[in-house]
Amino acid sequence: MESEIKSSYNPPDCSSEIFLSEFLSPIHRQTRHLNLAMGCPGVWARSSWRQVPAGQQPDFQNPEHVASVLNQIRSYPPLVSPGEIRTLRRQLADAEIGRRFLLQGGDCAERFDDCTPSAINQKVSLLLRMGLVLTSGLSRPIIKVGRIAGQYAKPRSFSHESKDGRLVPVFRGDSIHDFDTRQTDPGRLLQAYHAASLTLNYIRSLVAGGFTEVARASEWHTETECSRFENLAASVRNAMQLASAFGATSVAHESREIFASHEGLLLDFEEAMTRDDPETGEPFNLSAHTLWIGERTRTLGGAHVEYFRGIANPVGVKVGAGASPREIAELVKILNPNRERGKLILITRLGAKNVDAELPALIDAVRETRTPVLWCCDPMHGNTVKAMAGLKTRHVDAILAELQSTVAVHSEHNSRLGGVHLEMTGADVTECTGGGVSPEHLPLRFETYCDPRLNGTQSLNFAFELSRLV
Repeated sequence: MESEIKSSYNPPDCSSEIFLSEFLSPIHRQTRHLNLAMGCPGVWARSSWRQVPAGQQPDFQNPEHVASVLNQIRSYPPLVSPGEIRTLRRQLADAEIGRRFLLQGGDCAERFDDCTPSAINQKVSLLLRMGLVLTSGLSRPIIKVGRIAGQYAKPRSFSHESKDGRLVPVFRGDSIHDFDTRQTDPGRLLQAYHAASLTLNYIRSLVAGGFTEVARASEWHTETECSRFENLAASVRNAMQLASAFGATSVAHESREIFASHEGLLLDFEEAMTRDDPETGEPFNLSAHTLWIGERTRTLGGAHVEYFRGIANPVGVKVGAGASPREIAELVKILNPNRERGKLILITRLGAKNVDAELPALIDAVRETRTPVLWCCDPMHGNTVKAMAGLKTRHVDAILAELQSTVAVHSEHNSRLGGVHLEMTGADVTECTGGGVSPEHLPLRFETYCDPRLNGTQSLNFAFELSRLV
């Protein structure tokens, strides 16, 4: 069976002269020919994904327009730096051994309309609030990674949906088409770049201005209130004042860094944002600090795995119910062949009822590869249900149940949960039930354009419960 799994991964066709002439530099072409002569397939290039099947890609109708847009994006400056990415990798390596903890969260699907100071401030504030809760509860630094500045595309299970009594293409994100018209337009990739750039610039200004420091926790505003957080923040301020009286100041800088992430879905865009580090020559995707491969696109031998196996960023992989342990083990070896710490994040999204049955085999299979990974829990996606009027929702109790089971299974199998991945917002939405939101409340402020998110209060309560469990 092991040989069958290995043989299912087919690197790009090395005999393709089109691939050699169109996509590789002269030096890469020489290397490629040497490998062909030696019978060694699978030399990676940022465009080698084009030689294998690519799922969930937009159906842009004008190839010349697409090519023009991508050339323009290639000419633009990077959005993040290799140095920032290396900093994140070092912190993720610490999380693997229990010295830090990863908090990754934000919108299911970002909208261009939300590229405003108030909206960005609220997203950052929620990450900071939750980070303070977790720092206090876990007694370790928290790595804060937003689903932000790039989460403009979504994979979907169906091609069409009913909207206002009409059958229309399903919404796949602002970088592909407008929510109202659903007309694909490659020019929206340029809008995605600019929206991400504006968002990251504003976040950097917040960090540089000291907004993310714990001493300014009273300024981290969201639309919802949580008395438990306010009490904690007051206690932290008092402790900092006492520490300052004794000359200690380092605690004030704990919450400074905010990293950006998104699902690396649109491979044309991700390739255009891949640049070689001038110091080391390593290829980095400089559209985000870290990216993940979704449950629908992690196919062995598929284009997303082919692309992601070559970049130097830390990479996440979503792992849903029914995933083959041996297939996940093979993915681990492909995506982290050098067994580096801080390189690979496995994000389980199994559903509360499946954790006890499926997670132990996944842990054992990955352990057999002797490859370090950071285990992360996404307790949202596996617990989605249909509620009244066809609205999708998730119950807070099911989300917490998956978290609790995941923590317990890792503990029982001498493993470690090193992070969580959430869809959440600081807005006072009514999208997930529980925690003060009943099914009848869902239509009141159901504002997501895709999947339901925890609101600010639900998110903070989750953080307090996570602190208790871990």
